Amino acid sequence: MSYAGRNTANPDTEQAAITLRGERAGVNGLRVFYPENNPAAPGGLVPFPYTIRGQGTATYAVNIGLPNAWNAIDMATHRNDRFLVRKIKGTFVRHGVTVGRSDDGRIEGVLSNGNTFVRTGFHLPNWVLGKDLFPQVIDGWTRKYADLVTVDGANRLTVADAFGYGLHNGLIVRSGSVRVFNLGTDNLGADGYTVQVAGGNVTVVNLMRFNGTTSSGPVKLYNVMVINIVEHEITAAASPELAGTVRLRGNETRPGCYEPGSQVTASAKAAPGFRFVSWTVGGVEVSTARDYPFTVTGGQALTANFAAKDTA
Repeated sequence: MSYAGRNTANPDTEQAAITLRGERAGVNGLRVFYPENNPAAPGGLVPFPYTIRGQGTATYAVNIGLPNAWNAIDMATHRNDRFLVRKIKGTFVRHGVTVGRSDDGRIEGVLSNGNTFVRTGFHLPNWVLGKDLFPQVIDGWTRKYADLVTVDGANRLTVADAFGYGLHNGLIVRSGSVRVFNLGTDNLGADGYTVQVAGGNVTVVNLMRFNGTTSSGPVKLYNVMVINIVEHEITAAASPELAGTVRLRGNETRPGCYEPGSQVTASAKAAPGFRFVSWTVGGVEVSTARDYPFTVTGGQALTANFAAKDTA
C-alpha cells in the first residue's frame, strides 16, 4: 500500500513511489493500492505521484496491478532507452504510461477500466460502492482527465495490445516516432480521441473504438473498426474543371467521408498554362495555399480555383 505524496500539488514531478534507478532496474509482479484515494471520501479523489518511474537503460515494469492510481508509469522524466512496460492493469485517473525522449521502448498489454476501484477496496470502511462507480469515478474523473498512453519525443516506440474504458484519450503523441498494434477504446469523454497526434510519425494497425472520435492530427491508420460512427462527406473539385487537379488526404471512414475532429488536407496542382488562386467553400475564400489542412466539423464542398497565367 502507498500513502506517500497524497494531494501533492505536483503529481507529475513529485518523487515516485518506486524509482527504477540504474541499468536493467525493474519490478515484476506487484500490486500497489492507495487506501487514501477513495472516490467516496469527502472531496473525492486527490492527486498522487507516479507509482513507478524509470531512470536508466533497459528498465522494466512487468505484471503490475494499479487498481486506483492517479499516475501509473513514468518513462518520460528520465531517459529510458530500451525500456519495457508489460501487463499493466488497473485504473489511471490522470496518466497511464508516459514516455519521453527514449529510444526503442516497448509498451505491451495495458488495460484500464474504472471497475478496479470498486472491486479491490480490501474491505476498507466507507469505500466507494459499485452503484457509485460512474458518478464518482468514470463520469466524474476518468472520462474527463485520464489518458492511457502519452508520448513526447520517443524514437521507435512500439505500443501493442492497449485498451482503455471510460478514459478521456487513448494515445496522445506530441512528438516522436510510434508504431501501434491493436489499440482500443470504449466510452471516451465527450471530446476524447482514440489517437490524438500533434506531431511526429505515428502508425496504428488494428484500431477499435466504440464512441468518441477515432483520430486527430497526422496519423496513418490501418484496419479500423468503429461502432456508432458519425461521418461527414468532404468533396473537392477544380474550377475551371481542366485547369488543375485536386486531392484530399486523411483517414476516410469510407470513400469521401471523414469523422468530425479528424484532419484532412486538400491539395491542388495547376495544369500547364494555369496558376492556383485559392480554395473556397460556398464561394467564400478559406485559403490561398495549395495545401490546405483543416479539421472536419461538418460536410463541405471545396473548390480549388485556378486562373490562366499571364502570357504578356
